[in-house]
Parts: sequence; C-alpha cells; structure tokens
Amino acid sequence: PSEQRAGRQHLLRLSAAAVLRMLAPKCNSAVFGRLVKERVRTAADLASLDKDDLRDLGLTMVERGRLLRWARENQVGSPGSSTGGSRDTSPGTPGYGFGMELC
Repeated sequence: PSEQRAGRQHLLRLSAAAVLRMLAPKCNSAVFGRLVKERVRTAADLASLDKDDLRDLGLTMVERGRLLRWARENQVGSPGSSTGGSRDTSPGTPGYGFGMELC
C-alpha cells in the first residue's frame, strides 16, 4: 500500500504532456497544443478526462484506451484516492475555488 501511494504521488508530479509521451509516444503533435489550449496541465487533469474529452484532444482509439486504463489502474486524482485532485488553483481548473469569496 505505501509503495502504491508513493507511486501515485510520483505520477501526480508528472505533467500531462509527460504522461502522454510515456503512454502514447506516437500521438499527433497537435495534441500537445490542445493540452495547452484546454489547460490540461497535470497528470491528475489528464486522468479526469473522459473518452470524449480525449477524442476531442485528437487521440486515437488505442491511445484513448491506454490513457483510460492508466487512469483507472492508478486512480490518479480520483476523489477516493489518497492523492487528491489537481493542485492547480488558477481560474478554469479543477482546483479553482468557485463560489469562494475573494478577499
């Protein structure tokens, strides 16, 4: 369990682009531009995307399958995991505090 937790924490430190390079090394280079455009920055951000989101990014069927399997097996960013969600708190990201008062 502690080894799995350490592995998941390592995955959270990876960028979304690093995960894509690891799992889909031959993906279309335009995908990386779409990651930037859509503000998909972290491994947790990438893991939170569904099949349709991955298709919109331009990934092939096999690449989408690899990413979905990786996210499921590693439970990166899932609410029940010990790793938590994205730490990015900029507007438009999962970590942004919508509805919170700005002081």
